[in-house]
Amino acid sequence: MRFARVTLSFAVGVAGCLALAPQALATTPKVKGPIVSYRCPPAPLFCSRTLKPGVTLTHYRAKMHSGHSQDIYRLSWKLGDPHVRLSAEALSSPTATGSILLNTISNWAGQDAPAGFLGAINADFFSQGGNWRYGKPSGMLVQARHISDFGTGGPAVGYESAGRMVMGSPIARPVKITLTEGETATIAAFNPSSKGLDNVKGDQVAIKTGSSPRVPWGWVGVVVTDARPDFFANMLQGNETVANSSGLKTGETVRGFRLGEGTGVTTTTQLQVLPACGGYVCHGGARPVLDPGQALMITRSGHFAEAGLEQRATASTHTLTISTDNPRWAGVSDVMGGKPRLVKGGRVSYPVPWVNPPMMSSDGWQWDYPHWRPAVAETATRGWFIITGGVRYGNGVPGWTWGKMLVQLGARNAIGFDNNSSTELYVPHRGTWTFSPGWQRQITEATALAYR
Repeated sequence: MRFARVTLSFAVGVAGCLALAPQALATTPKVKGPIVSYRCPPAPLFCSRTLKPGVTLTHYRAKMHSGHSQDIYRLSWKLGDPHVRLSAEALSSPTATGSILLNTISNWAGQDAPAGFLGAINADFFSQGGNWRYGKPSGMLVQARHISDFGTGGPAVGYESAGRMVMGSPIARPVKITLTEGETATIAAFNPSSKGLDNVKGDQVAIKTGSSPRVPWGWVGVVVTDARPDFFANMLQGNETVANSSGLKTGETVRGFRLGEGTGVTTTTQLQVLPACGGYVCHGGARPVLDPGQALMITRSGHFAEAGLEQRATASTHTLTISTDNPRWAGVSDVMGGKPRLVKGGRVSYPVPWVNPPMMSSDGWQWDYPHWRPAVAETATRGWFIITGGVRYGNGVPGWTWGKMLVQLGARNAIGFDNNSSTELYVPHRGTWTFSPGWQRQITEATALAYR
């Protein structure tokens, strides 16, 4: 395999806005590993800049036990800072099939970056089919609780409020409402039009909100509430055709989902059925008045779900059981697939040289070769967007070395993203750092940091 001779892009054109930093003494990591020491790079390169209170951009130059010295760029923030927001960003709007028109991070940022945008790092691996202009993410992509890509249950990172993260292997499963004798109903629609009800199956319900929604003729409904006023508004939503194994067992379009981790344990909550329409069941033509946090759940009359829904609604407890997110993922608004999980609980997940993680390419290209590499990571108190790459040439480090470097630098948890020519850290008005001068690869996704 031949490698092109490439050099590092320092974005000299914007370096004028960075004051020159004095050389710092070399730091020797407390944890033994591939890094011998690291220090600030020589002038005119910068070492550390504060972008916002608690948000810093740093550049270290690391001397390695073997291989090329590495330039390490890190955008860091305080975990729990209410001003910080992380988001999973498709760099173009996903199509109905989940494909994304390829774009560069800087071009996306100039048009669609969130308010208070401070920077972004490239994200998940992607594949390309017959149309080279589009890519399909390898893993899950959730944006503002809407599923753009379901993924396959592989590694991913979830973004919570205040810059916090959850790492694991999330799976999106249909939300199910328990009826009777173990039967369940799925959610087919949220606030559908009359035409939107045409394809709702007999083992499904639709959710209506607003002040006075109407129960269509030929349908029945119940008014439900939960302790959380945004229960349905914040429910994970997507569009997938599945067979309800505890319903009619036929293909049906599902819109309501929950995040789990494939453990077989399902988290549930109780919805309280409220008196409405002179009882606990509303029939066609009724317009129950809803208070904030309440919703109207409707199903077709004379079909599978009606009897079970009415029985639960009129029972002495007047409750319905509904499956919900695994507690670890309940506060997650966005999910970005990645691979692999590099660090878990302060330990390198794949430390053995030449042992290829199962989710990486079988030819060893993604893992074994000395690539530039990105990661999202966290310490006990801070979150990072971080990349590493060779100083004089494009050479980076193998995957197992990258995991060990992150632990040496203090990471407790970390997940990798697409590497080599896809590796990029972009900070507006500060620089774009990639494996080649002026290079920005067109990709599908990025993880963004904003400060509000």
